[in-house]
Amino acid sequence: MTEEQYIRAVQISNRIETLNNVKKEIEGTRDHRLWYAEKSISSSDFRLCSEYRMRDISDILDKHDTMIRAEIDEERETTEEETSEDTQHVLCAADVSVLCCADWCQHPIA
Repeated sequence: MTEEQYIRAVQISNRIETLNNVKKEIEGTRDHRLWYAEKSISSSDFRLCSEYRMRDISDILDKHDTMIRAEIDEERETTEEETSEDTQHVLCAADVSVLCCADWCQHPIA
């Protein structure tokens, strides 16, 4: 495995982990919807837009929520396929360091 392949494998592994975390976070939010928020001028805080105004486009927000969830699933599948097709190895993500576990890999296992 080349260094470039290893770096790409780590990137793929991190993206899959991120997508899985997001998916887990929003799994139980069926009663929630997308919302617009305005960034505060004086800080990095956000203030949600008026519920009254958002109610007027709730059908649009719900449709896009469904589309975003589907896109997350699609990207997870595509990314996992890329891992199995291109890198042909297993990644162990125990902590920040990601090590290749395949016996033919040149990277050592700690």
